[in-house]
Amino acid sequence: MDRVNGSVHGEPFAASVSSAGNGARLIVLSGEIDLAVVDELRLLLAADGNVVVDLSAVTFIDSSGIAALLAAHRRQQTGGHSLWVQGAHGPVSRVLEITGTDSVLRPALERDYALPPSTS
Repeated sequence: MDRVNGSVHGEPFAASVSSAGNGARLIVLSGEIDLAVVDELRLLLAADGNVVVDLSAVTFIDSSGIAALLAAHRRQQTGGHSLWVQGAHGPVSRVLEITGTDSVLRPALERDYALPPSTS
C-alpha cells in the first residue's frame, strides 16, 4: 500500500475552503476520506458559523469520515449553526444512505443558500 498525501487507497485527499454566497464556510473535499486523513478533516470542519461541505469530488468515505461529519454537525447545532452537505454521489452517496447519515445531514440547496453549483 502506498500512502499518497495521506490516502492509503489511491486518490489523495485534498480540501479547499472559501466563503459561500450566504457567508457560510464552504469546504470542498476531494479524493478519499479515511482514517489516515480524518484528523485533518476534523480541523477543517471546526468552524464558528454555518458550514457547507461539498462532497462532489470525494470518491471514498469510511466510518471515521462519517463520524467526523456527524460530530461537526452536532457541534454546529449546539452552537446554533448548521452544517449542510452537497454533491455526494455514487459510492459515497450509497454509504451515507446505508448508514442513515443522509437523514441527519441536511442537503445544501443552491437556490436556498446561494452556493456555487455542484460539479456532480
